[in-house]
Amino acid sequence: MQNAEGTIQALQEERKAASGTRTTQIDQSITALKATRIESVNAYNARAAQEHRAPFRDKDLPYRLDATAERTTCAN
Repeated sequence: MQNAEGTIQALQEERKAASGTRTTQIDQSITALKATRIESVNAYNARAAQEHRAPFRDKDLPYRLDATAERTTCAN
């Protein structure tokens, strides 16, 4: 998730000075990365909710992640 977030941020910075064609490519990449990030958040939340995993949960990791947040926080 954090890799996708970092790449999105880098692409947004690049977009500021990009040509028209490159802007279109960047927008497509950002859309794909956002979808991948949401899938990763949903997978994390589904796994974290599984009761059989409870004994193995790291106390410093959040129980759920917010897919609508701009950045993921992987510690409480």
